[in-house]
Amino acid sequence: MERKLTVAPGVRPIIDWIDRCRWWIYDRQHRVETSGKTGLRDLTVASSNVAFGNNFHPTPPRTVRVLLRQLQIRHSDYGFVDFGSGKGGVLLVAAEYPFLEVIGVEFAEELHKTAERNIRQYKGLRLCRSVRSVHCDAVHFDFPLEPLVLYFFNPFQRRVMEQVLLNLVRSHQMCPRDIFLLYQAPHYPKDLVLASEGVLLFQQTDYFDIYRMPA
Repeated sequence: MERKLTVAPGVRPIIDWIDRCRWWIYDRQHRVETSGKTGLRDLTVASSNVAFGNNFHPTPPRTVRVLLRQLQIRHSDYGFVDFGSGKGGVLLVAAEYPFLEVIGVEFAEELHKTAERNIRQYKGLRLCRSVRSVHCDAVHFDFPLEPLVLYFFNPFQRRVMEQVLLNLVRSHQMCPRDIFLLYQAPHYPKDLVLASEGVLLFQQTDYFDIYRMPA
Protein backbone atom coordinates (compact mmCIF):
# COMPACT_ATOMS: atom_id res chain seq x y z
CA MET A 1 0.00 0.00 0.00
CA GLU A 2 1.32 3.44 -0.86
CA ARG A 3 -0.21 6.79 0.07
CA LYS A 4 1.06 10.32 -0.35
CA LEU A 5 0.56 12.90 2.41
CA THR A 6 1.57 16.53 1.91
CA VAL A 7 1.80 19.76 3.90
CA ALA A 8 0.80 23.13 2.39
CA PRO A 9 3.71 25.51 1.48
CA GLY A 10 4.66 27.86 4.30
CA VAL A 11 3.12 25.68 6.98
CA ARG A 12 6.23 23.66 7.82
CA PRO A 13 8.16 26.51 9.60
CA ILE A 14 5.15 27.12 11.82
CA ILE A 15 4.91 23.41 12.65
CA ASP A 16 8.65 23.33 13.46
CA TRP A 17 8.34 26.33 15.81
CA ILE A 18 5.38 24.74 17.59
CA ASP A 19 7.34 21.49 17.89
CA ARG A 20 10.27 23.29 19.55
CA CYS A 21 7.92 24.90 22.09
CA ARG A 22 6.25 21.59 22.83
CA TRP A 23 9.67 19.98 23.15
CA TRP A 24 10.76 22.51 25.77
CA ILE A 25 7.57 21.88 27.72
CA TYR A 26 7.90 18.10 27.28
CA ASP A 27 11.39 17.97 28.81
CA ARG A 28 10.41 20.02 31.82
CA GLN A 29 7.17 18.20 32.45
CA HIS A 30 8.85 14.81 32.35
CA ARG A 31 12.15 15.78 34.06
CA VAL A 32 14.31 14.71 31.13
CA GLU A 33 16.79 16.20 28.67
CA THR A 34 16.00 15.00 25.16
CA SER A 35 16.35 18.11 22.96
CA GLY A 36 19.42 19.84 21.55
CA LYS A 37 21.74 18.97 18.66
CA THR A 38 25.18 17.46 19.29
CA GLY A 39 28.09 17.03 16.87
CA LEU A 40 29.96 13.73 16.67
CA ARG A 41 33.29 15.47 17.22
CA ASP A 42 32.12 16.36 20.74
CA LEU A 43 31.32 12.75 21.64
CA THR A 44 33.21 9.62 22.63
CA VAL A 45 32.75 6.90 20.01
CA ALA A 46 34.77 3.67 20.10
CA SER A 47 33.82 2.40 16.66
CA SER A 48 35.56 2.09 13.30
CA ASN A 49 32.34 3.45 11.76
CA VAL A 50 32.52 6.84 13.47
CA ALA A 51 33.35 8.50 10.13
CA PHE A 52 30.06 7.21 8.75
CA GLY A 53 27.83 8.43 11.57
CA ASN A 54 25.81 11.65 11.52
CA ASN A 55 25.44 14.39 14.11
CA PHE A 56 22.75 13.90 16.73
CA HIS A 57 19.55 15.74 15.83
CA PRO A 58 16.60 14.52 17.93
CA THR A 59 13.06 14.01 16.68
CA PRO A 60 10.24 16.08 18.25
CA PRO A 61 7.79 13.94 20.27
CA ARG A 62 4.88 15.03 18.09
CA THR A 63 6.59 13.64 14.98
CA VAL A 64 7.10 10.24 16.59
CA ARG A 65 3.45 10.05 17.60
CA VAL A 66 2.31 10.94 14.06
CA LEU A 67 4.53 8.20 12.63
CA LEU A 68 3.33 5.54 15.04
CA ARG A 69 -0.31 6.43 14.38
CA GLN A 70 0.24 5.98 10.65
CA LEU A 71 1.06 2.30 11.15
CA GLN A 72 -2.41 1.34 12.42
CA ILE A 73 -1.06 -1.76 14.14
CA ARG A 74 -1.66 -3.46 17.46
CA HIS A 75 1.45 -2.18 19.18
CA SER A 76 1.44 -4.94 21.80
CA ASP A 77 2.38 -7.41 19.03
CA TYR A 78 5.58 -5.56 18.11
CA GLY A 79 8.94 -4.55 19.51
CA PHE A 80 10.35 -1.09 18.74
CA VAL A 81 13.99 -0.28 17.91
CA ASP A 82 15.43 3.21 17.36
CA PHE A 83 18.78 3.29 15.53
CA GLY A 84 20.94 6.23 16.56
CA SER A 85 18.70 6.74 19.57
CA GLY A 86 20.78 9.54 21.09
CA LYS A 87 19.36 10.85 24.35
CA GLY A 88 16.41 8.47 24.21
CA GLY A 89 13.62 10.91 23.38
CA VAL A 90 12.09 8.64 20.75
CA LEU A 91 12.26 5.73 23.20
CA LEU A 92 10.23 7.61 25.78
CA VAL A 93 7.52 8.49 23.27
CA ALA A 94 7.45 4.92 21.91
CA ALA A 95 7.01 3.70 25.50
CA GLU A 96 3.68 5.54 25.58
CA TYR A 97 2.46 2.66 23.44
CA PRO A 98 2.23 -0.96 24.71
CA PHE A 99 5.11 -2.33 22.63
CA LEU A 100 6.60 -5.65 23.70
CA GLU A 101 9.87 -3.81 24.30
CA VAL A 102 11.50 -0.53 23.30
CA ILE A 103 15.22 -0.55 22.49
CA GLY A 104 17.60 2.24 21.53
CA VAL A 105 20.87 1.58 19.69
CA GLU A 106 23.50 4.29 20.24
CA PHE A 107 27.28 4.19 19.68
CA ALA A 108 28.15 7.50 21.40
CA GLU A 109 28.90 6.91 25.08
CA GLU A 110 27.67 10.28 26.36
CA LEU A 111 24.36 10.08 24.51
CA HIS A 112 23.81 6.51 25.69
CA LYS A 113 24.38 7.51 29.33
CA THR A 114 22.00 10.46 28.95
CA ALA A 115 19.38 8.10 27.51
CA GLU A 116 19.77 5.73 30.47
CA ARG A 117 19.32 8.65 32.87
CA ASN A 118 16.26 9.88 30.99
CA ILE A 119 14.70 6.42 31.07
CA ARG A 120 15.20 6.28 34.85
CA GLN A 121 13.94 9.80 35.53
CA TYR A 122 11.04 9.96 33.06
CA LYS A 123 7.79 11.09 34.64
CA GLY A 124 5.04 10.38 32.17
CA LEU A 125 2.85 7.76 30.55
CA ARG A 126 4.65 4.44 30.09
CA LEU A 127 2.64 1.52 28.72
CA CYS A 128 5.76 -0.40 27.70
CA ARG A 129 7.62 -1.64 30.78
CA SER A 130 10.77 -2.82 29.00
CA VAL A 131 12.69 0.26 27.81
CA ARG A 132 16.47 0.29 27.42
CA SER A 133 19.36 1.87 25.58
CA VAL A 134 22.04 -0.42 24.11
CA HIS A 135 25.55 1.00 23.74
CA CYS A 136 26.84 -0.53 20.50
CA ASP A 137 27.55 0.05 16.83
CA ALA A 138 24.39 -0.55 14.76
CA VAL A 139 26.20 -3.08 12.53
CA HIS A 140 26.68 -5.34 15.58
CA PHE A 141 23.09 -5.15 16.84
CA ASP A 142 21.16 -8.43 16.93
CA PHE A 143 17.54 -7.92 15.85
CA PRO A 144 14.95 -9.32 18.30
CA LEU A 145 13.10 -12.30 16.85
CA GLU A 146 9.63 -10.73 17.10
CA PRO A 147 7.54 -8.45 14.86
CA LEU A 148 9.32 -5.09 14.80
CA VAL A 149 8.98 -1.39 14.17
CA LEU A 150 12.41 0.03 13.28
CA TYR A 151 13.02 3.78 13.44
CA PHE A 152 15.77 5.63 11.54
CA PHE A 153 16.18 9.40 11.70
CA ASN A 154 19.21 9.87 9.45
CA PRO A 155 21.44 8.02 11.95
CA PHE A 156 24.30 7.05 9.66
CA GLN A 157 25.56 7.09 6.11
CA ARG A 158 25.11 4.62 3.26
CA ARG A 159 27.99 2.29 4.18
CA VAL A 160 26.56 1.54 7.63
CA MET A 161 22.96 1.42 6.39
CA GLU A 162 23.97 -1.18 3.84
CA GLN A 163 25.31 -3.51 6.54
CA VAL A 164 22.35 -2.91 8.85
CA LEU A 165 19.93 -3.78 6.04
CA LEU A 166 21.94 -6.89 5.19
CA ASN A 167 21.73 -7.99 8.82
CA LEU A 168 18.00 -7.27 8.82
CA VAL A 169 17.36 -9.32 5.68
CA ARG A 170 19.30 -12.25 7.14
CA SER A 171 17.33 -12.01 10.38
CA HIS A 172 14.03 -11.87 8.47
CA GLN A 173 14.98 -14.91 6.40
CA MET A 174 15.94 -16.85 9.51
CA CYS A 175 12.76 -15.83 11.35
CA PRO A 176 10.03 -14.44 9.05
CA ARG A 177 7.87 -11.85 10.86
CA ASP A 178 6.19 -8.55 10.13
CA ILE A 179 8.68 -5.65 10.18
CA PHE A 180 8.13 -1.92 9.56
CA LEU A 181 10.96 0.48 8.75
CA LEU A 182 10.31 4.17 9.46
CA TYR A 183 12.93 6.37 7.77
CA GLN A 184 13.26 10.13 8.19
CA ALA A 185 16.00 12.09 6.42
CA PRO A 186 16.27 14.80 3.78
CA HIS A 187 18.49 12.51 1.71
CA TYR A 188 18.99 8.80 2.21
CA PRO A 189 19.73 5.67 0.14
CA LYS A 190 16.15 4.90 -0.89
CA ASP A 191 17.48 2.72 -3.71
CA LEU A 192 19.42 0.67 -1.17
CA VAL A 193 16.35 0.17 1.02
CA LEU A 194 14.11 -0.88 -1.85
CA ALA A 195 16.80 -3.17 -3.27
CA SER A 196 16.86 -5.14 -0.02
CA GLU A 197 15.13 -8.47 -0.35
CA GLY A 198 11.56 -8.50 0.97
CA VAL A 199 11.30 -4.72 1.56
CA LEU A 200 8.23 -2.96 0.14
CA LEU A 201 7.24 0.73 0.22
CA PHE A 202 4.23 0.98 2.53
CA GLN A 203 3.64 4.74 2.78
CA GLN A 204 5.38 7.91 1.62
CA THR A 205 5.06 11.52 2.78
CA ASP A 206 7.06 14.73 2.40
CA TYR A 207 9.02 14.03 5.58
CA PHE A 208 9.26 10.29 6.09
CA ASP A 209 8.88 6.98 4.30
CA ILE A 210 7.52 3.77 5.78
CA TYR A 211 8.60 0.37 4.45
CA ARG A 212 7.34 -3.07 5.32
CA MET A 213 8.75 -6.58 5.32
CA PRO A 214 5.73 -8.90 5.58
CA ALA A 215 6.01 -12.16 7.45
